[in-house]
Amino acid sequence: MAWRALLVIACCGVLAACGRNPSSTPAPGESFRYAIYVDGMRSELPDAACTPAQSGFTCSARLPALTGGSHAPEVVSYISDLGVVESSKSPPLRVQVGSVVSAIRIQAELVTSGLSDSTDVEAGPDRRIVISEPRAQAGSSARLVSAPRLLMPGAVDSNVPLAWDLVDGVAKLFAFASWGGVPAQLAGASLDSMQRIDDVRIVPHPGHGIWIESVIPDEGGVWSGYYHHEAPADICGRPDRSIPRIGAARSLDRGLTWEDLGVIIEAPADSQACASANRYVIGGVGDLSAMVDHARQDLFIFFSQYSKDASMQGVAVARMAWADRDAPRGRIAIWRDGAWMPPREIAGLGDQGSGRWEYPAGTSLVPVSQPWHDASGGVDAFWGPSIHWNTYLERYVMLLNRAKNEYFNNEGIYVSFADALDDPRGWTAPQKILNGGEWYPQVAGLEAGNGTDKLAGQRARFFMTGRSAHYIEFQR
Repeated sequence: MAWRALLVIACCGVLAACGRNPSSTPAPGESFRYAIYVDGMRSELPDAACTPAQSGFTCSARLPALTGGSHAPEVVSYISDLGVVESSKSPPLRVQVGSVVSAIRIQAELVTSGLSDSTDVEAGPDRRIVISEPRAQAGSSARLVSAPRLLMPGAVDSNVPLAWDLVDGVAKLFAFASWGGVPAQLAGASLDSMQRIDDVRIVPHPGHGIWIESVIPDEGGVWSGYYHHEAPADICGRPDRSIPRIGAARSLDRGLTWEDLGVIIEAPADSQACASANRYVIGGVGDLSAMVDHARQDLFIFFSQYSKDASMQGVAVARMAWADRDAPRGRIAIWRDGAWMPPREIAGLGDQGSGRWEYPAGTSLVPVSQPWHDASGGVDAFWGPSIHWNTYLERYVMLLNRAKNEYFNNEGIYVSFADALDDPRGWTAPQKILNGGEWYPQVAGLEAGNGTDKLAGQRARFFMTGRSAHYIEFQR
């Protein structure tokens, strides 16, 4: 990677972010803008106004509306003509809102000009800004190798999340297999000794079908779960089809009982495809995989979009501060056009989570080549991601279905790689590893005590709809 270190002469004020004078004529690589994060949610500062000062420029901007209570806004500068590339966040300002908070001061100055092909901007503690250019990625790949047949107990029609825990001092593997909208808990001493325990209880139950697709254990015995929820397409007068959405829940008994935390991602309003010939869904979002980053600061949800417009289809990414996991409604931001976009509250008053939220459509990791719902019957779209961290590659790995028609028949199973979760642009172009195939490809790590659908090594079990006849081997 090529690095360019630039000394910032002055960058101060209540909150600091460095950039060029917004009043001068922009040039490629010079046009800096500003945004603010409040409680993890990003908002533009489009009305930032700057005037010359003794050192740099003094700038002010109106804050977004703040609810009563304590907040910690952070300012960033960003480059928009290279795709949205953000600086590091400024130190937070502690704000206690009693009535009105209207503006915040920032100071900006010209740092450099003439940059090209930049991919990252970071401000260091010594007040230097480091700007990086693209680096060549070492190639990663995967292949399937025949293995003795292994089946999860019962029928499966979704991802099967796995989690280890100690029971009476002995490591035990838990799994959740969903079929027909009814999840069941499985358990065993190892992957090849799983037994069905019982149907799980979700309280209060949101109605209709629930498929638990990701489970993330936390310290203290609390497990966070993320589910695909299908409701009948009554809005289209077609109760035999579904419009899915994504919800969250938490468990204190290793997943046998779940407290529903509500819907956390929905498709944009009026995006259903009522005349679609799709066999199952005519809009909505679902078929997801959730992963928390190494620092356990942010949760990332990779999900499938089925809205009527091609620009609102494909696999997208959402992000939420992990600290918000117990009250997630309205806290999710969607990756769209190079930025993390928060939802808009459209109804309801009172405590967080009591209203309804409208979410933007996400930018697809791979644009669909032939969209869902176009009346031709043919489809070319990726869906149903499954994400894990691979300890051998030291990279994230995503397995994907590639549909070829409105019945979700597979053209193939694909794999993609990335070094980080927080930049959706970093995923490699999907590589095919299997022609055709069944739904919901995923790994199951073979390492006793920690191998799961979220963590695997060089060789892992390869499952599709809860059945495995192959290992998956990774090369670097």
